[in-house]
Amino acid sequence: MSYKHFFLGTLLGLACLNASFANAKEFSIGLQSESKHVEACVLENPKPEIPSEMKSEAFKTTCTCRFHIEPTGKFEVKLLEGTHNEEIDRIVVATLKKWKFKPASVDGNPVASTRKLKIELEIE
Repeated sequence: MSYKHFFLGTLLGLACLNASFANAKEFSIGLQSESKHVEACVLENPKPEIPSEMKSEAFKTTCTCRFHIEPTGKFEVKLLEGTHNEEIDRIVVATLKKWKFKPASVDGNPVASTRKLKIELEIE
Protein backbone atom coordinates (compact mmCIF):
# COMPACT_ATOMS: atom_id res chain seq x y z
CA MET A 1 0.00 0.00 0.00
CA SER A 2 1.38 3.36 -0.93
CA TYR A 3 1.50 6.38 1.37
CA LYS A 4 -1.29 8.00 -0.67
CA HIS A 5 -3.61 5.02 -0.10
CA PHE A 6 -2.73 4.83 3.58
CA PHE A 7 -3.54 8.52 4.01
CA LEU A 8 -6.83 8.14 2.13
CA GLY A 9 -7.70 5.07 4.21
CA THR A 10 -6.91 7.00 7.39
CA LEU A 11 -9.12 9.90 6.27
CA LEU A 12 -11.96 7.49 5.51
CA GLY A 13 -11.45 5.85 8.90
CA LEU A 14 -11.62 9.25 10.59
CA ALA A 15 -14.74 10.12 8.64
CA CYS A 16 -16.36 6.90 9.85
CA LEU A 17 -15.17 7.58 13.36
CA ASN A 18 -16.61 11.11 13.31
CA ALA A 19 -19.87 9.79 11.93
CA SER A 20 -20.10 7.28 14.77
CA PHE A 21 -19.45 10.08 17.31
CA ALA A 22 -22.14 12.18 15.70
CA ASN A 23 -24.62 9.36 16.31
CA ALA A 24 -23.34 8.63 19.82
CA LYS A 25 -25.80 8.96 22.65
CA GLU A 26 -24.91 11.64 25.18
CA PHE A 27 -25.14 10.71 28.87
CA SER A 28 -25.42 13.10 31.80
CA ILE A 29 -23.55 11.35 34.55
CA GLY A 30 -24.86 11.99 38.06
CA LEU A 31 -27.90 14.03 37.15
CA GLN A 32 -30.43 11.28 37.74
CA SER A 33 -28.97 10.48 41.15
CA GLU A 34 -28.43 14.08 42.25
CA SER A 35 -28.94 14.59 45.98
CA LYS A 36 -31.41 17.15 47.23
CA HIS A 37 -29.84 19.44 49.83
CA VAL A 38 -31.96 21.70 52.05
CA GLU A 39 -30.20 24.25 54.26
CA ALA A 40 -30.89 24.50 57.98
CA CYS A 41 -33.56 27.05 58.77
CA VAL A 42 -34.46 29.04 61.84
CA LEU A 43 -37.69 27.86 63.50
CA GLU A 44 -37.67 30.24 66.44
CA ASN A 45 -35.60 33.38 66.87
CA PRO A 46 -36.48 35.35 69.98
CA LYS A 47 -35.29 38.95 69.97
CA PRO A 48 -32.77 40.15 72.55
CA GLU A 49 -34.16 41.93 75.58
CA ILE A 50 -32.27 45.18 75.92
CA PRO A 51 -32.26 46.60 79.48
CA SER A 52 -34.29 49.79 79.88
CA GLU A 53 -31.21 51.83 80.87
CA MET A 54 -29.66 50.98 77.49
CA LYS A 55 -32.85 51.90 75.63
CA SER A 56 -32.33 55.55 76.50
CA GLU A 57 -29.28 55.53 74.23
CA ALA A 58 -29.95 55.38 70.50
CA PHE A 59 -27.57 53.07 68.68
CA LYS A 60 -27.24 50.81 65.69
CA THR A 61 -24.73 48.00 65.63
CA THR A 62 -24.05 44.62 64.06
CA CYS A 63 -22.36 41.39 65.03
CA THR A 64 -21.51 38.21 63.16
CA CYS A 65 -21.98 34.73 64.54
CA ARG A 66 -21.57 31.16 63.38
CA PHE A 67 -23.93 28.33 64.22
CA HIS A 68 -22.82 24.70 64.00
CA ILE A 69 -26.09 22.77 63.79
CA GLU A 70 -26.20 19.04 64.50
CA PRO A 71 -28.58 16.63 62.71
CA THR A 72 -30.68 16.61 65.90
CA GLY A 73 -31.21 20.38 65.70
CA LYS A 74 -28.97 21.06 68.70
CA PHE A 75 -26.37 23.70 67.98
CA GLU A 76 -23.40 25.69 69.20
CA VAL A 77 -23.12 29.40 68.54
CA LYS A 78 -19.92 31.41 68.43
CA LEU A 79 -19.59 35.17 68.17
CA LEU A 80 -17.15 35.85 65.33
CA GLU A 81 -17.34 39.63 65.34
CA GLY A 82 -18.80 41.46 68.32
CA THR A 83 -20.55 44.80 68.64
CA HIS A 84 -17.67 46.42 70.58
CA ASN A 85 -19.93 46.49 73.66
CA GLU A 86 -19.41 43.56 76.04
CA GLU A 87 -22.85 43.84 77.62
CA ILE A 88 -24.65 43.82 74.28
CA ASP A 89 -22.48 40.91 73.08
CA ARG A 90 -23.40 38.94 76.20
CA ILE A 91 -27.12 39.67 75.68
CA VAL A 92 -26.93 38.72 71.99
CA VAL A 93 -25.15 35.41 72.64
CA ALA A 94 -27.57 34.52 75.46
CA THR A 95 -30.49 35.23 73.10
CA LEU A 96 -28.95 33.27 70.20
CA LYS A 97 -28.63 30.23 72.47
CA LYS A 98 -32.46 30.26 72.70
CA TRP A 99 -32.93 29.99 68.94
CA LYS A 100 -34.23 26.75 67.42
CA PHE A 101 -33.28 25.26 64.06
CA LYS A 102 -34.59 22.68 61.69
CA PRO A 103 -31.38 20.89 60.65
CA ALA A 104 -30.11 20.78 57.10
CA SER A 105 -30.93 17.65 55.14
CA VAL A 106 -29.70 15.62 52.19
CA ASP A 107 -32.33 13.48 50.51
CA GLY A 108 -34.61 14.01 53.51
CA ASN A 109 -32.01 12.82 56.04
CA PRO A 110 -30.82 15.37 58.65
CA VAL A 111 -27.13 16.32 58.42
CA ALA A 112 -24.78 18.62 60.32
CA SER A 113 -24.24 22.08 58.87
CA THR A 114 -22.82 25.49 59.59
CA ARG A 115 -24.52 28.86 59.12
CA LYS A 116 -22.94 32.26 59.43
CA LEU A 117 -25.29 35.15 60.19
CA LYS A 118 -24.92 38.89 60.51
CA ILE A 119 -27.26 40.31 63.11
CA GLU A 120 -28.27 43.96 63.20
CA LEU A 121 -29.40 45.65 66.41
CA GLU A 122 -31.01 49.07 66.44
CA ILE A 123 -32.35 51.09 69.35
CA GLU A 124 -34.10 54.32 68.38
